[in-house]
Amino acid sequence: MAKSSTTAPSVLPLSAQAPPANPDSGAPLPVSEKIGYALGDAASNLFFQFFGIFLVFYYTDTLGLSAAAVGTMMLVTRIADAVLDPMVGAMADRTRTRWGRFRPYLLWLAIPYGVTGVLMFMCPDWDSRRKLLFAYITYTLMMFIYSAINVPYSALMGVMSSSSAERTRLSSYRFVAAFGAGSLISYLALPMKNWLGQGNDKVGFLWTMGIFSILSVICFCITFATTKERVQPMADEKVPMHKDAALLVRTLPWVMLFLASVCNLVAYCVRAGAQMYYFKYVVGSEKLASWFMVSSTLAAMAGIAFSPWITARVGKRAAMMGLFGASAACYASFFILPANHFGLLISVNILGALAFGPAGSIIWAMYADTADYIEWKHCRRITGLVYAGVLFAIKMGIALGGALLGWVLAGYGFKPNTVPSPETITGIKLVFSLLPAGLFVTIILLLCGYSLNERKVAEIEAALRARRNQAA
Repeated sequence: MAKSSTTAPSVLPLSAQAPPANPDSGAPLPVSEKIGYALGDAASNLFFQFFGIFLVFYYTDTLGLSAAAVGTMMLVTRIADAVLDPMVGAMADRTRTRWGRFRPYLLWLAIPYGVTGVLMFMCPDWDSRRKLLFAYITYTLMMFIYSAINVPYSALMGVMSSSSAERTRLSSYRFVAAFGAGSLISYLALPMKNWLGQGNDKVGFLWTMGIFSILSVICFCITFATTKERVQPMADEKVPMHKDAALLVRTLPWVMLFLASVCNLVAYCVRAGAQMYYFKYVVGSEKLASWFMVSSTLAAMAGIAFSPWITARVGKRAAMMGLFGASAACYASFFILPANHFGLLISVNILGALAFGPAGSIIWAMYADTADYIEWKHCRRITGLVYAGVLFAIKMGIALGGALLGWVLAGYGFKPNTVPSPETITGIKLVFSLLPAGLFVTIILLLCGYSLNERKVAEIEAALRARRNQAA
């Protein structure tokens, strides 16, 4: 990636010209464009969900790596992202092509994204030390490419419409597709792995990931072809990247959302990664995990459909606080729920997922509001950098979630493919219930510091639209 400088990096071969100014009225987006945009998150979540549910399990129970080593790997590999994600966001903000600033990255990187996902599951039959090294290299490469395509994809939502309400609806479409992809992983991944592997989990995981990789490439290409960037910066100043970064971290609403996102992803990844352990070692039936995950995903999708309705009545912040509180209560109860009552487990989990789904959707629309706030206050549009922070939060959540999962399991004496001790059972239940619930409570506390209420967002939206129309 290019180093920060006072000049915009050249991202050409297509055109040196930025798209012509296109004042945006905030009119509703076509449904076809919303669906096209949403497929990009389906592409991301085919990987994200697969990794969240199966990757730690694959490393420990298929490759035979220790849980502690895997947890440490997932944390250490994120150090490079502290530099990479902001650079990707700043580079995307400075990109000039006839296709826009953010859309071209979806086309350029779709195939490398798919290929790298498959590569992660091609570890040779080496000793543990070399297997761990292979995991370090391929996981790091995957996260690099994940940043390079997902930062621009996420930022794209902030420039497709200037309307906060329309972006909330767009986010709902996006998360329905995301959870739809998650349901495919939840319902099909295990049966596909077993069928394609014919008893060889390593082969099964490889071929399963190969199929999902092809689907991801296709989805990203459709997103590129069906979307349009409407909100253009009012000025094209050559501002050093470090000044944009300093501006971002001084924006308190963005900082609160960033910290909330980290907690949200840590909670999600810890619980998602613990599902296979919970059903294999606590419930005693690995097969039931698929039904549990599918019902959870479908419930989350159903909840997302009500996101615009909820936010229109109570506002985004209040909606998120209430929804995360409901999820926390449901998930915490799994520490005491009897593991042999599958009907009760799935019912409580559905209630938690109904609340969790829209909460995750709403936060993305709130990030677009912070991009508007920065432009309104400082006359500087840094949508790419705003969402680069989101992707960094996501990957920090993945890393910390994977690390916590591995460390807690190791601390409670977990040993793969053996009968668990009572202490180990307690550890598995802890990461499946109380730990994610506690993180959701932390999110509620963080949102108390988020100051952009609905009235303020509406004022900013109107002021920016007037500025853009005047500049045009």
